[in-house]
Amino acid sequence: MFTANRTRRPPARLLRGTAQAIHFVARAASLPFWSKGIAVNAKSQVSRFQWWIELTPLVAITPVSYRYLCEVAGEQINLKGRSGKYIPPDVANALVRHTEPLISPAAVSARDILRPVVGRPDLPNPPNMTIDDLRGMPSSLLGAGKSPFRVEREVERFVVEPLLRLCDLSRHGATWQRQYPVGRRKADYVVLVRGAPKSVIEVKQRVKGQGSRGAKAQSDYNQLSHYAAKLGCRGALVDCDEIFLFSGEPLRLRHRFQRRCLTSRQLGQIAAHLVVRRDDTTEDPEQAATALPQSG
Repeated sequence: MFTANRTRRPPARLLRGTAQAIHFVARAASLPFWSKGIAVNAKSQVSRFQWWIELTPLVAITPVSYRYLCEVAGEQINLKGRSGKYIPPDVANALVRHTEPLISPAAVSARDILRPVVGRPDLPNPPNMTIDDLRGMPSSLLGAGKSPFRVEREVERFVVEPLLRLCDLSRHGATWQRQYPVGRRKADYVVLVRGAPKSVIEVKQRVKGQGSRGAKAQSDYNQLSHYAAKLGCRGALVDCDEIFLFSGEPLRLRHRFQRRCLTSRQLGQIAAHLVVRRDDTTEDPEQAATALPQSG
């Protein structure tokens, strides 16, 4: 993550727009999380419900000009906005090679922060994805610069549908249907065995946490619970990075898997979860999770 600022002091937040050079670099130190408990530093009033990510300390570097950034990227980059701009690994590494920390690397772990960026620069072909493709796909490639609705559709195409194929549900006599009618609404996916719903899957850009009392922070879980109750089946929430499996009445979180660490054994657990009846609440104590991502 690169940030630009006219001053030489590390900014309190990422600054873009009028700055003409990159002066600081940092790395993400967490997955994005949803919170209303962090004060927002903004010129105008904005919602207290925001997505956040923890960063490593900002490292001052030899300035990288905006002109050079566009030259390496091969296009004019619009730096306006507050949600960040995705650049592929080869562009990031070219910028890293062009920079040097301005203070002792040992003092701020600059050597780690400036290490090469890894990851594939493009999205795989969904019908041919392997488990390695599913694990290695950077979530930042999904819907970069697009609306949340478009991002969710890409999570469906590049995460959910390849995941369902890799689970080999047909081995269990199961099929799946997208946009399954539930009353006047439609669930993103429903897994069926001989036409009967066995599990419902809701897809999100990022799953909001269950820790906040605010209704908005509960909305993903509540939506899944509504569909599961109507259909009498289990449920799953899937976002660009994680898979949450729920069962029981009311729905209780049984497993939580990170896509980038997914194993063949976990694929088997996901498949078994998706085709079992709701009243079977057996869980693996070593894999069971206790809560959704916490929000403030």
